[in-house]
Amino acid sequence: MGIVETLKEEHATLVAALGAVDSSKIGTEEGNKELFGIKDALLAHLAHEDSDFYPDMKKAAQSNESIAQMIKEFEDDMKTITTAVLAFFDKYTSESSGDAFASDFGELVSNLKQRILMEEDVLFKAYDELSA
Repeated sequence: MGIVETLKEEHATLVAALGAVDSSKIGTEEGNKELFGIKDALLAHLAHEDSDFYPDMKKAAQSNESIAQMIKEFEDDMKTITTAVLAFFDKYTSESSGDAFASDFGELVSNLKQRILMEEDVLFKAYDELSA
């Protein structure tokens, strides 16, 4: 299995995990364990992209300035998202309930899903084209 297929599987696992967060368990030990398991999986996925995807993508795009610029934009966007994800988990380390949590969690899920769609629809397609 290639890197793109592996990353897509990781995306599917993350989206499923985010969707499976049981709002009735939020704020409980079990709910917090579930939530922080997602954090660990997400950080592992980001590390996987950084170590196994982006270096190959950059190498393949050396002769294509528009692809190189696109990669830079995706990396910059990911830095922003990563900062927001870490801030979310730092904020809700001990208290993960209430309206603010629900709103922040909804925003986090929305941003991650949007990013995943963009990666799969734009970035991964470019990678496949460059690798062909």
